Amino acid sequence: MDFSSYTSTLESECKLFCKFIKILQFLCIMIFQMSCLAFHQNEIVGLCLNKIAFKDASKNIVSFEDVVKDQNIFMNKILEFMDVVYENVDLFQEEDNDSITVDKVLLLHMICVSEDFKGHGISSKMMKWSETQAKSQDITLLSAETTGIASAKIFQNAGFQKVKELSYDDYQDPNGEKIFANLDPHKSCIIWKKQI
Repeated sequence: MDFSSYTSTLESECKLFCKFIKILQFLCIMIFQMSCLAFHQNEIVGLCLNKIAFKDASKNIVSFEDVVKDQNIFMNKILEFMDVVYENVDLFQEEDNDSITVDKVLLLHMICVSEDFKGHGISSKMMKWSETQAKSQDITLLSAETTGIASAKIFQNAGFQKVKELSYDDYQDPNGEKIFANLDPHKSCIIWKKQI
């Protein structure tokens, strides 16, 4: 593939991702009021993108996977990886009691903070806000996935419990390739839960 083809493919993937994010932001912020933004002097410095996942799948909003499933893009390799991470994981199972399930979970999909504002507790404040919103919707279980060391530490410090971890170096795609190996310093993807 020459560089111009690669650039065209990347632009196409970015446009698709942006379209999905706009749809997801609208649905999450406007309908469920479960996501939040952090501001400093009228500039966005942080984002916590959440959504409610329902055990009854017919109630769930469109997912990124739904948007890109028929596209031949690299994102599908990431989604294949995530499918493996989530094998044998029941997000609706309460941590302390295997016999109790819930009908909805708040998924903390993404927390990001501007580089200039990292280390000021913005991620923690957005997580606490999310937890408060979850409680107001009678949601008793939070879940998240982390892909890097810093985000894993944030969730661990916030009282989340590790549910499952998959090392990037151990993962092989359906063709037997280790496409995510050597992502130092990042080592694994972790699924987390927190009962509230």
